Amino acid sequence: VTRSACHLVILIAGCGSDATTGVITGEVILDGQPLKEGIIRFVPEDGKSQTADAPIVNGRFKATVPLGVKRVEVSAPKVVGKHKMYNTAESPVVDDIRELVPERYNVRTELKLTVKSGSQEQRFELKSK
Repeated sequence: VTRSACHLVILIAGCGSDATTGVITGEVILDGQPLKEGIIRFVPEDGKSQTADAPIVNGRFKATVPLGVKRVEVSAPKVVGKHKMYNTAESPVVDDIRELVPERYNVRTELKLTVKSGSQEQRFELKSK
C-alpha cells in the first residue's frame, strides 16, 4: 500500500503543471501609445516547437508559449478605405487594409524573447519610424 500511495503522489504532482510552456503577459506600445488592437505571435527560433499567438486589446496580451527562444511578431491591420476587386461596374467592393506596425516588428522582426517556465511580464515598445 505504501509503495502504491507513493507512486500515486508522484503521478498527481507531475500532472499539476506543464513544464514545457510559460505564460507571457504584457503590453505593446506603438509610438508611446498602447496598441489598440492587433495580434502578437511567438515563433520558435529553432523551428522545433509550435508557434503561439494572442490578441492584443488596448495594448495588453496574455499568451501560453512553448519554452525557448522566440521571434516576436506584432501585427495590427487597419482598414483605411475600400476599393473594387476588379475594374468593372459590377465588381465587389472590399476593405483596403494597411499594416500599422513596421516590418521590423512583424514579417522581418528584430524582436526576440526567451520564454521560461512560469509567468513572465514583457513590455514591447515599438516605433513606426
